[in-house]
Amino acid sequence: MDLTGLVVAGICFGLWPVVMAKSGFEGADQMVGYAIPTAVVAVIAWLFGITSGPILNTLICVFVGAGIVAGHGWISMPPVLIASIAGVVNGLGVVSLLEVLGPLSKSKEKVAIAIFVVVLTQLTINSVAGMTMHGTELSIKKAIGFVMAIGAAYMIVTK
Repeated sequence: MDLTGLVVAGICFGLWPVVMAKSGFEGADQMVGYAIPTAVVAVIAWLFGITSGPILNTLICVFVGAGIVAGHGWISMPPVLIASIAGVVNGLGVVSLLEVLGPLSKSKEKVAIAIFVVVLTQLTINSVAGMTMHGTELSIKKAIGFVMAIGAAYMIVTK
């Protein structure tokens, strides 16, 4: 099982909502702001066969980096650009996840493990990004939850 693709998908899925929150869009505007770039990225990736390899990896690095910059507000960007970056990050996560899940589709157990790894990564990234970009606090309960979830993931993956 390709854990790298699963972790990358989790990073993308955990980061984009935090970046989107920086855009200031709410409700339907927020949905349109990320849904269109997400769909465009997914369609272009499948049309041109960019579902794995160095091109996809480069795009992921560039847009996750841009998301971190936008989320922290290190560079002033218009809200539409911030929302678009969030949407592209989400789309790259979708492409990465589906590329890994395709070969696993015959094994329900492997798909369940894959989804667990993605969700665990997503929650961790979302919490850490929320703390660094929005100043949310890390409670003792959350810290214990992280440790337990990582332990559970390790036991499941190394089974």
